[in-house]
Amino acid sequence: MPDEIRKRFAAMAIDKLGGSTEVAHLLGLDERVVSNWKRRGLPPHTHHALPPLLRELRIDAPPDMFGQLMILRTRVARPPRPKPTNGNVPARRRRS
Repeated sequence: MPDEIRKRFAAMAIDKLGGSTEVAHLLGLDERVVSNWKRRGLPPHTHHALPPLLRELRIDAPPDMFGQLMILRTRVARPPRPKPTNGNVPARRRRS
C-alpha cells in the first residue's frame, strides 16, 4: 500500500473523529503525537482502538491502513572542535 494513501486515510480519519485534540483525548495521548500521524500515517498500535470508532461513522478501516511511514535520519558527521589557543584554556579545578 503506498504511503500517500495511508497518510490521506490518517488525515481523513483524524478529521472525521473530531481532530487531533479529540483523538488525543480519546486515546490518552499528547495532541502533538496525533497531529504527526497526519504526515506519517496511523501507527500499528492504534489498530485496536480506532476501527471501532470509525465504524460508528460508517468508515471502513482495513488493517493495512495502520502502518506508519518510517523516517530514518542520517547522522551528520561534524568536524572535531578546535582546541583553544593563546591562553584561553579554562582553569582546572583542584580536587580537595
